[in-house]
Amino acid sequence: MNNDIIIDGFCDGGFAPQVEEKHSLSVGSRYEDSSSFKQAVRSNAILQNFGIKIKASDKSRVIATCTYHGCPWRIHASLCSDGHSFEVRNLQGSHLCPGVNRAGNKQATATWIAHEIKDLVKRNPDITPKDISNNLETTFALSLPYMKIWRSRELAREQLFGSIDENYNWVPAANCYTQLEFNAKIEEIYRISPELHSYLISLTCKWSKATFSKHIKNHYNTNNMAESFNSWIEEARNKPVVDLIDMIRGMMMEQRAQRKLHSTSWKGPLVPFIEDYIRDVTTKKEHFIIRQSTSTKAEVEGSFDRHEVDIENHFCSCGFWQVSGLPCTHAAAFVGTNLHNLWHTYVDEHYYSYRFVICLK
Repeated sequence: MNNDIIIDGFCDGGFAPQVEEKHSLSVGSRYEDSSSFKQAVRSNAILQNFGIKIKASDKSRVIATCTYHGCPWRIHASLCSDGHSFEVRNLQGSHLCPGVNRAGNKQATATWIAHEIKDLVKRNPDITPKDISNNLETTFALSLPYMKIWRSRELAREQLFGSIDENYNWVPAANCYTQLEFNAKIEEIYRISPELHSYLISLTCKWSKATFSKHIKNHYNTNNMAESFNSWIEEARNKPVVDLIDMIRGMMMEQRAQRKLHSTSWKGPLVPFIEDYIRDVTTKKEHFIIRQSTSTKAEVEGSFDRHEVDIENHFCSCGFWQVSGLPCTHAAAFVGTNLHNLWHTYVDEHYYSYRFVICLK
């Protein structure tokens, strides 16, 4: 059972009747899985302008109640015999509560929005955030920040079409971290297709991680900085220059304010994304043989490779640590042999929380 999750809903009477019918809840309604059921409950709360609390959520049941004290509304869905579907077994009471605060918009998360707009994005991947906003306002009476809608559209695109970095996996040499590995992969490509080989080596941009600067600490094939910014200001680009600058100013002000607010809740020395990375890399179920030569150096052998690791100099012969600034699986295996590790000391300072906060001052 998880902790209580408070969700606020909001709506107006101006949505299309068929949308309300689509998101109605009733005993016997069946959903593909528990996530689909929660999505439906969330959508219904937004449409009907009330708040819900996920009171219980485990492999076999989901129970939600109204957040308003004294309101009898309660819904219970259980796992079906097929092992994945959830069916509404019980729906108690009608809402006797006032509408929740419409200005909070807490329930309309980027994940929820991405799910709701997926069909729109599939039909028109280049749909503007303004058009999405108009659709959500008409359908759900939502008035959402531009940046939240933009992030939701990008999330929907990624769910539908995959990320650009994932597409780079089709070119094996792109994900090499050392020059030796890159040379071997590019030779393989030449044997398969001399034309593709000629094209790749003629590119003037740095498309393989083996050629990335070790000072930047970035292991993504693309950062899409220009594309993301142009997409972000898409609505403003056709405005007169003064209006363009003013709109961008307002968008950046809102973005910085949101990031400042989020950073105040960070407790650890690393930004949350990197905290998650450290948690993942230290819990991988991979078997390594550690042959330690000194207190800081070792040879780490896995199922398919063997690498030299120097934790004092943040070095692994696989190349990932030097390029990304993050300890690789080989380094994590070696560091993990010691007790009471301060994992942030093995991460490049670029990823420290205080560096992020300084950028926002």
